[in-house]
Amino acid sequence: MWYSVSYVYRTALLDRAKYIEKVLGIPRSAHLYVVVQPLYAMHPLFDECIARILMQDKLGYLVILNPGNTWQSSHHNLFFTRLSGRLSEDAMKRILTFQYLQTTEFIQKSISAAHVLLDPFPGGSYHSSLIALSLGIPVITFPSRHMLGRQCLSLYTRMSYLDLVVSSSLEFATLALTLAHKPKIRQKHVNFLMKHRSKLFDCAKVKKNWIDFFTFALTSSSDPRLKNKTLSTATTG
Repeated sequence: MWYSVSYVYRTALLDRAKYIEKVLGIPRSAHLYVVVQPLYAMHPLFDECIARILMQDKLGYLVILNPGNTWQSSHHNLFFTRLSGRLSEDAMKRILTFQYLQTTEFIQKSISAAHVLLDPFPGGSYHSSLIALSLGIPVITFPSRHMLGRQCLSLYTRMSYLDLVVSSSLEFATLALTLAHKPKIRQKHVNFLMKHRSKLFDCAKVKKNWIDFFTFALTSSSDPRLKNKTLSTATTG
């Protein structure tokens, strides 16, 4: 994770306009909404939000980054069949799915090119939210009752920033459109995230809790090979 975070910071230097045109194949003037989620996990409740955004933003493109090991034509067809009943043909053409494999470079660069990352509900995406926030990219989240849908909320809570946490699908779509159309408002969020992103990765209390746990585990072990080991030798050897 620490290596990944240091790499994430560097991807913010990419040429956004060139990247979305040459790599993603969409116009430079597009408003880019990014979702990182396997297609099988895209819940119908999230469809309404997608439809609202694309119907109101004629320059809006939804880019879905789908993990390579979950690419299934049946899930792809089901997802697009659901949305075809809500959207025009033009809007459907502005939904793009990309399969990414083992490397995280593509997902990091695509997120850094986004106007906003959409945390899908009711089940969100923790890792992509963490990457986006480390880059200063706004993430909109609508927390659910269950832990899977509250992970992005936990990140914002750690940053003491709830301005991008919403309480309804309508509020979600409205805020996404605002961030894409009003650069000054978006920049305000970006500035805060860039200033406070270190809170997500440098927590002395968390480090101490892990050290205490491993120390207890070592000293309590019945395995003679571990009984007399110190934490430093256990973590390096």
